Amino acid sequence: MPFKAEELPLLESYIKQYCDRRNNPDIYEELHLEYEIENQSIIFLEVRQHWQDPSRKTRSAFAKMRFIRSSKKWNLYMMRQDLKWYLYDPFPESQSYVTLLEVIDKDQHGCFYG
Repeated sequence: MPFKAEELPLLESYIKQYCDRRNNPDIYEELHLEYEIENQSIIFLEVRQHWQDPSRKTRSAFAKMRFIRSSKKWNLYMMRQDLKWYLYDPFPESQSYVTLLEVIDKDQHGCFYG
């Protein structure tokens, strides 16, 4: 079930602030973060210029947070080299998406930002 209409404004505001804080305006055209909301998931993407054609952009997903409404918990996933989502073992779930954003931001094990 998708996020409820009353949940989206606060959630999107916080996620947008996170991406804006991580994005460097000096290199925005070359590299920046975006997010997509799909049903109960928020997917973070790295957007960068294509290495052979700077007019094209590549979009690579690297992190996903999924809300499980029945347990009122958020799961955190990372994208592996096989392009499949895996639970982030060091910190797979939280009651708060804010906590999971902090885990992604710190990236203690180099799984999100390398």
